[in-house]
Amino acid sequence: MVKPFKYQEEAINEILNKFQTKQRVLYQLSTGGGKTFVFCFLTKKYVEIFNHKVLILCHRQELIDQTIKSMTRIGLTCEELTSKTKKLNHISNCYV
Repeated sequence: MVKPFKYQEEAINEILNKFQTKQRVLYQLSTGGGKTFVFCFLTKKYVEIFNHKVLILCHRQELIDQTIKSMTRIGLTCEELTSKTKKLNHISNCYV
């Protein structure tokens, strides 16, 4: 299983703290810094803490595929939801 780097873990914890105080967050990271993994780990912690389902929006099929692959690598179940999706299984933590 994949684990976040130290700077990613610090960012995830800081973002969660901001969410708990209802503050708005904009997270920026350079190319190759692991933005996808940061929001995947953030999603995992959110699902574990609050036991909610999460919807992630992507504007390209490549990003959908990358996100689903990353979510699966960290242990979340997820389903692709596009205009071609006819039926959902409703067993996933995350919908992309």
